[in-house]
Amino acid sequence: MRLTVFTFISIMAFLGSLGFITSCSSENDNPDTDQKLIASERKSIQMTAQTRATAENLKNFYTSFTAEAVKNALESDSQDKNIIISPLSVSMMLGMVANGVDQEVQQEIVSYLGCENLSSLNSLCAQFIEELPLADELSSCSIANSFWINNPLTAKQEFQSLLTDYYTAGIHNENFSGQESETVKKINSWCHNHTNGQIPNIIDHINPLTAAIALNSIYFNSPWSANLFTKKNTKKDSFKGENGNKTVDMMVSEPSVLSCCENDNFEAVFLEFGNSAFGMWVVMPKPGIPTINVVDILAKKNLDVLNESSFKDTFIVEFPKINLVSSLSLNSILKRSGLSKISGVITATFANEEFEAFLDMQHATSLKLDEKGAEIASASKGDFIFGFGGSDSENPSVFKVNRPFFFFITEFSTNACILSGYISEP
Repeated sequence: MRLTVFTFISIMAFLGSLGFITSCSSENDNPDTDQKLIASERKSIQMTAQTRATAENLKNFYTSFTAEAVKNALESDSQDKNIIISPLSVSMMLGMVANGVDQEVQQEIVSYLGCENLSSLNSLCAQFIEELPLADELSSCSIANSFWINNPLTAKQEFQSLLTDYYTAGIHNENFSGQESETVKKINSWCHNHTNGQIPNIIDHINPLTAAIALNSIYFNSPWSANLFTKKNTKKDSFKGENGNKTVDMMVSEPSVLSCCENDNFEAVFLEFGNSAFGMWVVMPKPGIPTINVVDILAKKNLDVLNESSFKDTFIVEFPKINLVSSLSLNSILKRSGLSKISGVITATFANEEFEAFLDMQHATSLKLDEKGAEIASASKGDFIFGFGGSDSENPSVFKVNRPFFFFITEFSTNACILSGYISEP
């Protein structure tokens, strides 16, 4: 039997909400109170010299990938310029792909991510899976992987070992063509269970030529640190978006000491979640500064440009409530990033029978930011198709997010970028 299609799907769900500890709850389950959250002291994730170096190198990928996605959106004809992506999910998906393709394509992926070799990337992904869920006791975080293979295709033992040892992936042998509906139910059930119901259906059918399906999920929910926002302070206000002014629900914080930075091109503030292990940089181009200028700065200097020049100050933050969905092609972003080999015909080596394939990837995300915290679900899908080619604290400054901005949600000790993007209009 000649198998002609390998499908790769990566799903990332980042969910956050005040009062969420182990599961999502309804509006009635989370009354708006002034009770302060209490957490243990934030601790750094301990890393080896190799994984630390790999984590540092990935910082450039996080911002450059985000920059390319934003440039892709700005150059498109679409009226919707909002971009929401998960660099961590994409890097983990590319890591899994790299273990199942030929050496030349593997090296292109590793170099693109900024890693010295695939072994160091695998080790870092394994540590992310184990350590990120433990970074904040006020948050619930889990990372899961699975590999679904169509009988009678058999994955190489070495490939299976790599996926189970480094990505903790469950291996599932299924009859895709003979029992398609049952396999679809099993895969969707897996997605539902590992994203707390935020991605209940990742597929509605399986292509009869599909050889295998790999799944990655990341689930996270967390409140803002110290009840940063409360519903009683939310007001109606104007947001100056790409398509004109829009009335939004603007959250308003109590005066808080926050990290911030400012230069001639942008101003930025850092908002923390839970015990401050996770946080979000909000970066606004200054009035009159083209968005592309800030894109280029972030792509060249990554988030170090923010961290190295930041200082503490007292602010009242005004931030719009957000509830958005976004979708985009990963192929166009990766191709403009210089990945010519992965954008063309590659050789899939994960099975006992190697075959040439074309990788097609899609990315879809939803983002919700409100007084409780953040709720995000993201899915990436890729098919391997055979044969196709200084202020006074008593008078705090106001950081008002009322125009397009970038955001980067990261873990402080590894710089892992769980979600990033550009909001042109909430």
